Formats: sequence, structure tokens, C-alpha cells
Amino acid sequence: MNKLRLNIDGRMKTDEPFVIQISSKPQTFNSNFCASYARQDEKVQVWCIHGEFSFTLSKKDSIEDDICIVFPETQQLIRQYRAHSNSNTLLITEQCDQTCLMCSQPPKNKFYDDYDLYIQVMKLTPVKSVIGISGGEPLLEKNKLFLFIDKILAIRPDLQFHILTNAQHFGMEDLSFIKNTKNNIVWCIPLYSSNPTLHDDIVCKVGAYKQLLKSLNILFVAGSIVELRTVLIKQNQWELPKLADFIGKHLSLILNWSIMQLENEGYAKMNWQSLFVDTSIDFSYVDQAITIANNYNIITKLYNFPLCTIPIQYSNLSCQSISDWKRIYLEDCRLCHERKNCGGFFKSYPRNSGYQSIGIL
Repeated sequence: MNKLRLNIDGRMKTDEPFVIQISSKPQTFNSNFCASYARQDEKVQVWCIHGEFSFTLSKKDSIEDDICIVFPETQQLIRQYRAHSNSNTLLITEQCDQTCLMCSQPPKNKFYDDYDLYIQVMKLTPVKSVIGISGGEPLLEKNKLFLFIDKILAIRPDLQFHILTNAQHFGMEDLSFIKNTKNNIVWCIPLYSSNPTLHDDIVCKVGAYKQLLKSLNILFVAGSIVELRTVLIKQNQWELPKLADFIGKHLSLILNWSIMQLENEGYAKMNWQSLFVDTSIDFSYVDQAITIANNYNIITKLYNFPLCTIPIQYSNLSCQSISDWKRIYLEDCRLCHERKNCGGFFKSYPRNSGYQSIGIL
């Protein structure tokens, strides 16, 4: 497991946050962003124009070419873009207007207004980088977010963003922005049921389903790229086939439909027994949903499902979707021939109340 936020110890010439790119390549320090480092085991020493500092990092975790934000006042460093990671995401806010039953990151009254720093980070990212934007709900302050994206794409039109949103805040006034950025944004939108009441009950917000469909219509009119996401829980598993049929009939313009297994954090951890569906024992509802989606030519993906918990004929649908910083493999995985193809388990996976049937493939 890799750490994203690190405590640092050192001497700084400024109290203001700054952005650096850490590299072992020779640097002349003619840029405010260049930083060199030396490493001995878990101890990392960094030098940059703003001063020098150190931190500890697992031997297996590479810092090479990472783009970081340093906060001198709190003596912390955030690895905002990790060069060797499969997932780089900007956490815009922890505020949200929904309290989903299985939310792994319950809402907090925190908004991270660090857009100027994020712009500096984005300038340094490799060509055609894919950056996630998440929360909380990123569109709670959509005007700030849209302005940030406009500024970035004006100088880095090669970048692509995957924005996770509950789709409660789109309006016709956003149509121009959505059209202008349609080739650079994938909108990742959760839909938990084709039944309005059930969807609203899961997200704990009356009227959420109705507003979500209005927002999807706006995105489709604009020609946007949309990924629908459905977290599998006991409350909606029986309805998955109906949802697949609804998507095929009414939402066929989506890029793909992702069915997601549960993460044992936040509200999901509090209510694990009443939420978790053991697909290693019963995959029938997911099986039916995939079959129906295939009949409509809807591309279906499986997120967060270890390969040994799904039928072998669906292994090609399984994605390595768990971020490397929160992914683990169990002792049982050590000798598995499919480990390199498997997305593994969440680090929060509860071994005593998880899948009943897992094993070596």
C-alpha cells in the first residue's frame, strides 16, 4: 500500500504551499518546480528552491517523478500526481448533498480551494494524462470547477478528466461548457436502480432520481462521454436485471456500465452485514444483468471484483479498478496464477465477514 499524504521534517524559506516535481535526474534549479532527492532505505531527503526536507516512505514505493504539493505550515506533502500509479485524483471537496447507504467516504464540511496549486500540478503532468476529479460532490461549486477546467484545457488540451458526480447540479446554463469540453471529460455517474423510490432511498435524497435523468439528458444532448456506475448491495441486487433493461432501452448513449463491488469503509463499514453481496456464492443477478446488457450492446465492466469471486466466463469484464494505494492481496493470492491480472482486494476488506469462497486460480 502506498501513502498519498506524508509528514515532512525540514527547513523552508516560505510558509506558502508550493508545487514540486521530485526527480533523480540532474537539475539546474532554474525552475521553481524542480526538486532532487537522495534515498537510503525508507528515508528520503529532498532539496528544492524553497528549502529542504525529509520524510519516510516504504522501500517498495517509488517517488521518482512524482508531482507533489508541499504545505510548510502543516509540515505535510501530498503526492498529487504519482508517476507510477494507475490512479491520480484531485479531491475537490468532502461536502456532499447525498448520504448514500454504502458511501465509503461520508460527507464532511471540508472544501479544498487549491485550484491555483492544481493548475501548477496539471502543467507538469505527462502528455495525455488522465486525471480523476472526485469528492464529496465536485459540482457543489460547479462554477469554480468549470473555470478551473477551462483554464487547464486552454494550456493542456491533451489532458482528460474523469469526473465522479451524482448529477444533481447540471442545468441548461451549463450546456456550452459541457459541449466545449466533451472530448476531454468522462462523466462518471452513479445510478442504483431503475425504480425512482429505490434509487432515492439508497442515496437518501428525495427527487434525486428525477434530477439525475434530467442531467443525463443534458449530457446526451451535448454529446458527452458518460459512464454509469452501480454499486452492488443487497438492496438493489434483485433489481439489476431490470436496471440493465432500462439502460438498454433509455440510456444506450453511455460509454459503458460499471457494476461495482463494495468497499468496507465509511457507511459501508457501519452497515456491512446489511449491504454486502457475496458474489463468490451467488452471482445470478449480476449474471442476468450482464446478459441483458449484452443483448442491447451495452459494454459492461466489473469494478472491485477479485477474479476468484466471479465466474470465469466474466473474467474479461473485470477491471483493475482499485487504486494502488488502497489495494492488497491476501495470503491466498500468493500462489495464484491470475494475480497479475486481478485487481485484488481493498485494504479494508473484512476477512471474517467477506467472501465465503475465494481461492487460487
